[in-house]
Amino acid sequence: MPSRIAAFTSPAQFAFGNAGRGILEGPGYFNVDLGIHRNFKITERYGLSFRWEMFNAFNRPNFDVPNANIGSSVAGQVSGTAPARVMQAALKLVF
Repeated sequence: MPSRIAAFTSPAQFAFGNAGRGILEGPGYFNVDLGIHRNFKITERYGLSFRWEMFNAFNRPNFDVPNANIGSSVAGQVSGTAPARVMQAALKLVF
C-alpha cells in the first residue's frame, strides 16, 4: 500500500505549491460533559450541597491533527490526544 504522504512534496524555493487551501483534515472531535447536582436539607437551618462533574464523560480519545510538516520523518503522524476523563466532586455545608 503506497504512503499517502508521498503525494505531497515541498515546492521550490520562492514558489507557490499547487495544493488547495484546507485540503488536510484532522480526526473528528466528540466530547460529553456531565454534571450531577443535588441539595439536601438537613435541618431548617443547615443544608448540604453535592456536586459531581465529569469532563469527557465517555472517555473517548480525541486525537490531535496529524503533523503537516512535509518532508519531515514524522509527517502525517498523530502524536497526541486531548485529555482523558476528568472527574471532580464537591460537598458544601450551607448554613
